[in-house]
Amino acid sequence: MSELQEYIVLNGDKETLETSLDPLILSKNLVTLVLKLKGENFIDEKLIDYKNLIQNDLYKNDLNNLASMLNGVNLDYLVDNAHDEARVDTNLLVFFINIYNSLTIHSICYLHEKNLVSNSSMLGLLEGKFWSKMAYQIGSYVFSLDDIEHGILRCNRIHPSKKTTCFTQNDPRIKYCVRKFDPRIHFALNCGAKGCPPIAFFTVENLDRGLKLACEAFCTNETQINFSENKMVVSRLFLWYGNDFADGTDEGLIDYVSSNFIPNDEISHQFNQLKSASAKIKVQFSDYNWEINQKI
Repeated sequence: MSELQEYIVLNGDKETLETSLDPLILSKNLVTLVLKLKGENFIDEKLIDYKNLIQNDLYKNDLNNLASMLNGVNLDYLVDNAHDEARVDTNLLVFFINIYNSLTIHSICYLHEKNLVSNSSMLGLLEGKFWSKMAYQIGSYVFSLDDIEHGILRCNRIHPSKKTTCFTQNDPRIKYCVRKFDPRIHFALNCGAKGCPPIAFFTVENLDRGLKLACEAFCTNETQINFSENKMVVSRLFLWYGNDFADGTDEGLIDYVSSNFIPNDEISHQFNQLKSASAKIKVQFSDYNWEINQKI
């Protein structure tokens, strides 16, 4: 670990291992290992036993070694070897979604190692700076979780709480921003909290299907219908990122969420009943569960 400006770089003290490995394969290997570590340290298939996880050789050796290989990655490969803009975006989405989810779990493990997890909420980690501080060195550049989510994957859109972009126009990392924004990335990113979507691994071949399934699962599982008050209750994520999904209106948000229900799911039938019975559907945002997904 090293500190660079405001960052805590998990692989910054590691010897740079130049690699000819395809960065897409490396990102898949990283997130696959993270999924294996989680699977071996689940309690009741829901909570992660981080204190046990950090004693695992797969974490102490394999994960840290794979992360160190990111130092030797040439990010230009993702851009320059694509035959069109759509493939550029596919490469960037696959790589950085996998890296984001790996970095999240790796970061929580690191904080447990350093006895810096004194709060049960993700919002309390590093005095609320978890996402802006925890980072990987990737090739010549450092990327925090915020840089990846709001800079790369959200096309350098305004950060919802900081009200500014991650990258200035002369920041060299802006070259790696996704060209065409896809709001479904929100359902593929795991922030470490209980309210976050689960982690999956993405490849060039499964990206669109994976994002579609993640979107449908989140919209379906995080929505409730309140018939007595003519309300659709949705995740607070749709409040924070409302303009990412729709035009900022309740109607637009309702259309987005309802059009992404799992086909023939009960919530879809309930929504159709509410829509038939009510001329005006109201939107309510549920509380977000920021508790760390961990065994206490």
